[in-house]
Amino acid sequence: MIGFGFSIPEVAARRPPPALWAPTALGMAPFVTATDSSTLTLNSGNVASWSTKGSSGAPLIQTNAAKQPALAGNKTTFAAASQKYMAQRGALTVDTETAALIGETVLPDAHNTSVPGTGFVCTGLAAILDGGGNITGWWATHGGHPAYGAALSSRAPSIIKLSLTYQKLDEIKLSDLGIPIGGGAQGIAIAPDGTIYLAITDGGVGKALHIDPVARALLGWLNFGTSINALAYDGDRDAVILHSASSNNAVTIIDGSTVTLTDGDIRWVAKDTGSWATEHRPAFLPKAGTIGASKDQMCWNPVTHDLYYCYGANGSPGEVYRMDTQTDWYNYIREKKILTESTAMEGFYVYGNRLFANNDKNYHLGGSAKNVISEFQISPCDPYVELGKKFSIVLLGGKATEGSIQYFMSFGEGGSSAQRAGVAISNVNSQASQVRITLRNSVAVGSLLTFTLPVALSTNPMLWFDVDLDALTATLYCNGTLVGTQTFGSGTAGVGLPRLPMVLGSTLNAGNLANYLSGDIQMAGVLVAPPSPANRQKVEGYGAWEYGKVASLPSDHPYKGARP
Repeated sequence: MIGFGFSIPEVAARRPPPALWAPTALGMAPFVTATDSSTLTLNSGNVASWSTKGSSGAPLIQTNAAKQPALAGNKTTFAAASQKYMAQRGALTVDTETAALIGETVLPDAHNTSVPGTGFVCTGLAAILDGGGNITGWWATHGGHPAYGAALSSRAPSIIKLSLTYQKLDEIKLSDLGIPIGGGAQGIAIAPDGTIYLAITDGGVGKALHIDPVARALLGWLNFGTSINALAYDGDRDAVILHSASSNNAVTIIDGSTVTLTDGDIRWVAKDTGSWATEHRPAFLPKAGTIGASKDQMCWNPVTHDLYYCYGANGSPGEVYRMDTQTDWYNYIREKKILTESTAMEGFYVYGNRLFANNDKNYHLGGSAKNVISEFQISPCDPYVELGKKFSIVLLGGKATEGSIQYFMSFGEGGSSAQRAGVAISNVNSQASQVRITLRNSVAVGSLLTFTLPVALSTNPMLWFDVDLDALTATLYCNGTLVGTQTFGSGTAGVGLPRLPMVLGSTLNAGNLANYLSGDIQMAGVLVAPPSPANRQKVEGYGAWEYGKVASLPSDHPYKGARP
């Protein structure tokens, strides 16, 4: 009460309107929608970049102006005649980065020298990890090479334990384990139990030694009938990865019938018998040309679950390649790191945003240079989503005419005739109301399922696929109505899909684009989570209200009357 005896009502505090729900709340990754102008970078009305709103941060890009889809209202329009498409970074080329050198440390002396940086020729490097995955030290291979200029007859290989800062803590000479060496030692890897696997060549016979460094004892070895240069240990599959001395520039596909390695082969073998491991993969060339000769050492990263290997010629910058090995049978080159200062590179290790590489400049290049460990900073791995065994794909788009088979979207190479992993969505040749999902998750021929829609593709329907690779099934909903469930005729039950980049308006086939789209894409994404009706209906409600398609929802849909 104030003044003249009447009250002034309190004014309710103004509240902001409730935030509108979006599919990103479910963790969809990637997810793109043409109604969000903040995610679109335009070039004269065409889309040059389309940022994903999901947790997979790599945008879809198209740097070629002639191949950029047009933005018309709330849709992106693709044209097959102009081969318009968009792809997440790295889908079509190898991501390349020149790593930044942070520092170098001179290697300590070895048993055959007293001069640091000269006699320890580091041909292999493996990190010692604690229970939390932190590096606490190193095991390194001393190839046994003599000091620069000395006779090769003095070769005496060993393995050397180093502190985190590369101080020598221990050294085990292979001769002390009763191993006569005629060709030196190379790649080294540490198994989860702390034992060591070491690649050697003994009188022309390749061997993978198994060593207990605590007991200083040889536990056994595997013979391979040819030289072995690189070795890594895959903790996911409890298997040893090998490849032979490399004198060619092809990574060869292997049939698995023998244990003989040829130059360039990379293979997974059972750690105790040397036979093919149950889960093995052939290796493929990168999609953008060959990688050159002198492929050298390998490193398995237990955090990212990827295989790295290096390449380099003496006097030239070293290079490290990351191979995607997420499926049972498929891999290709994802990234390339150029190490300008590592001009005599051999062993290396990748850990987070650091790459550690030995640089045997004294031995390989001579003169006053020292053998060192170089530390480089690198960018994180690509942020593609790992599809796994159960995932959902949403697509809002369409085609004006049926025409030939054209792909709306793909992850990896689902539409490929090659043996490469992926899943893809397309129309069906000369069918105005049919859509197809194509899957490849095993060496078997890719499998495809055809669904007949209740509406024509020209109406830009909203499609939702629930994919279950344990059961090898796909269930399709169109505009919120169940179309049906079908079973893939080929594939391997229980085998998920790896991290794969998304392509819109086309699909990858053996590393090349094919079957371009003439049509529209308004919304697209993937949800990596066990499918649920509630999640699906929320995304359907969002898309219907966002794109003016509420009338297409069934009358009993929970979001027929209001948006989520």
